[in-house]
Amino acid sequence: MRYITITSKHHDGFAMFDSKVSGYDVVERTPYGKDVLKMLAEACRKEGIKLFFYHSQLDWHHPDYFPRGRTGRFAGPRREGRVEQVPRLHGRTSSPSC
Repeated sequence: MRYITITSKHHDGFAMFDSKVSGYDVVERTPYGKDVLKMLAEACRKEGIKLFFYHSQLDWHHPDYFPRGRTGRFAGPRREGRVEQVPRLHGRTSSPSC
């Protein structure tokens, strides 16, 4: 085996490490209660295996999530909703002119 790729944080917000951002992680929300990514990283380093992470920055439960989250339950061509938040997330106070 030359490398491993693992999901470190899913877009549902669950983290496979001890996250300081949220308590929704493997350490605080499971009976196992250990930082599995830390252990995996140490084992990979010891064995010379490259380790890669898929880390979703999206979080379906965050109020600024666009579009609407929940695997697109209401996804479609609708334009109302949180569109006005996109410029704010990019450091602008109003939409850029096209």
